[in-house]
Order: sequence, then C-alpha cells, then structure tokens
Amino acid sequence: MMWVLVKKYAVVGMLLLFAGPLFAADSVTLSLRDFMQQLWRESPQMHSAQSAVDVARARAEGVGGGLHNPVVALDVEHAEAGAFSLAFSHSVDWHKRRKTEMSLRDQEVHTAVARRQETRQRIAVETLQALTQYVTAWDMRALALQRSQLMEGFIGTVKQRQAAGDMGALA
Repeated sequence: MMWVLVKKYAVVGMLLLFAGPLFAADSVTLSLRDFMQQLWRESPQMHSAQSAVDVARARAEGVGGGLHNPVVALDVEHAEAGAFSLAFSHSVDWHKRRKTEMSLRDQEVHTAVARRQETRQRIAVETLQALTQYVTAWDMRALALQRSQLMEGFIGTVKQRQAAGDMGALA
C-alpha cells in the first residue's frame, strides 16, 4: 500500500528534486516538506496510528470519572411493625485503583503517540529510499547516455584522423 502512495507522488517528488538547481534551497526544502506532509495526510497507516492515539486519549479521559455510581435504596414495609430502611452504597477506592488506572491509560496514550511517530518516520524513510533509488536510476541512465555520446564522439574523431592519415589502423 505504501508503494502505491510513493508511486503516486514520485513524479511530483522527482520534479521537485530535479528542479532543485533552478530554485533556492529553502523553496526546495519546503516543497519536499509539503510533499511529505501530503503523503502523511493520505497514508492509511498514519490514519490508523492517529485512530489509535484518539482511542487511547478517549480511554484516558473516561478513567477520570468515578469508579462506580453511588446507589441509594429505600425500603418501606407496611406490616404490623411498620419497618423502614434506608441504604446508601458507594465504592471506596481503598487501593488507589483509580490512580493506577489513570497512570496506565496515560502510558497507553504515550505509547500510541510514540507508535504514531514511529509510523511517520518509517513512512518518511521508505519514501525517501524509494525516491533515492529512482534518482539514482535516473542519474545512472543519464551517465550511460553521456558515456555513449562520448564514445560516439571518440569514434568519430578516430575515423577523421584515420581518414587524414594521422593514425594507423587500430589493431
């Protein structure tokens, strides 16, 4: 999936990289930054990582409430004795369960944020490696063409010198 996104933006990236000498260094850097920002915005992996962060934050916010709701009970009996009872029940956090739970959820948020950052960096590395391979292949092609042209020029010069009698036949 990542490769599809890289292919999609490879042409734009290559234009930015090849146009480098025509522009100031800052504008090329900003253009590459914009390219990466666009790639991160559209990456399903980044969407997944951001969703994990959102879920972790929602869970952390959910822990902020009470452990249990208090319960009030009223019981009236109309018998001969006319009994009446009132009960109140509320959970008490004797073992600091709430604080532990909040700490655990905060750690989950930090973990999700770190994973999102790792995903972002991995996408950047994969993209830059693909762009580097593309530029390297392009440069190798250009060098091969230049070598071919130089060889053709050399052959033309040798033929001219042989025709003029400057050089003997090559063995």
